[in-house]
Amino acid sequence: MAKSSKIGHCHLCGSYGKLSFEHVPPESAFNNQKVVTPDAKKVFELTNLDDLRILSGKQSQRGKGGYTLCERCNNLTGHWYGSNYAAWAFQGAAYLVRSNGMLQLAYPYHLLPLRVIKQIVCMFFSINSPRFREAHPALERFVLNKEAKYLPPDIQIYAGYLLSDRSRAAGITGSLQLDESSGVSHLRTYSEISFRPFSYILSIKSPPPEHPLLDISFFAQYGYDDFTTLQLPIPVLSVYTPFPGDFRSREAVLRESGGRNLSLKKHLQSD
Repeated sequence: MAKSSKIGHCHLCGSYGKLSFEHVPPESAFNNQKVVTPDAKKVFELTNLDDLRILSGKQSQRGKGGYTLCERCNNLTGHWYGSNYAAWAFQGAAYLVRSNGMLQLAYPYHLLPLRVIKQIVCMFFSINSPRFREAHPALERFVLNKEAKYLPPDIQIYAGYLLSDRSRAAGITGSLQLDESSGVSHLRTYSEISFRPFSYILSIKSPPPEHPLLDISFFAQYGYDDFTTLQLPIPVLSVYTPFPGDFRSREAVLRESGGRNLSLKKHLQSD
């Protein structure tokens, strides 16, 4: 682990001091290459959404992540959950490659479900601000006690295969979605992490975005040492726009915009 060079509050336990670099997802889960995080202003000024992948920005030589966890939390969660998450990710990547993205069945996963979902939740702590911890103390206890089972009742975790060369992460956000049959708008509150081979949504007191996603919250019902095989019908998603919770493919975005590859400004205006 590289020497800490940041000071602040740990996003997981809240302690104040030196922070270590937390990979999101873990470095062993395909997250060990240089990444570029485009400047938000440059993203907004795009004239063609296809150019999102070639934007310049802040570079990280070690992969996606940030100085978010104290060394103790980083070491503990990495030791407890990291390798099990990597095994889960390798299985997902293998299915994507072998099927060329044409996944239509439930496929078997050999895993320790509780360890996998605890690593996913830890990742959500990292991408959100330290205030996320203050709002969800039960979720903090769930991660920091490796034997603890069950998510808080207001939290659900959803997953999908990510068939895209783009990644995306967003802290807690909200969207109003109209029920056309009733004319009533519903607020959905969620956070997102998308990094191949998976996309995840952490939903708070609301349904996930209106896309096909598999609820994997039941992973939290297993014990820490419960190794099992699960047949999981995980849907295939795509990331094209920078909008959290938008899993439309490039083709779907172009089709809905009348065949024009909209700039981000025009896309926002059209919404």
